[in-house]
Amino acid sequence: MSDAILRPLLRKAPGRKKAPVSPRRSVERIGRQEMIARRDHCMTAIGRHHTKPNPNAFFVKARTLLTRHWYPASWRSRADILRNAEWLVRVGEKLSQAGHAAFPRRTA
Repeated sequence: MSDAILRPLLRKAPGRKKAPVSPRRSVERIGRQEMIARRDHCMTAIGRHHTKPNPNAFFVKARTLLTRHWYPASWRSRADILRNAEWLVRVGEKLSQAGHAAFPRRTA
């Protein structure tokens, strides 16, 4: 086959392509008081596991999200932060129940 026949088939369409459609995740609407109560619940769970000599990295990250990143965030962003922190706490508790330290610190 000649290149002249294949060339029109391989040519890109003129103009810009449409951007891919980003999937919308369902946003859980939470009241402020419920959000604060759920944050307090997470902080209590983090406090229970923080007393151990080698704290779980998941609890450390969840605590960072709920302290350093919580206050400057909008309420909508706080809902996302809370959802992520709750996930981190759940995973950290599963690992603690299994008796593993998540990402133990390496000694040089």
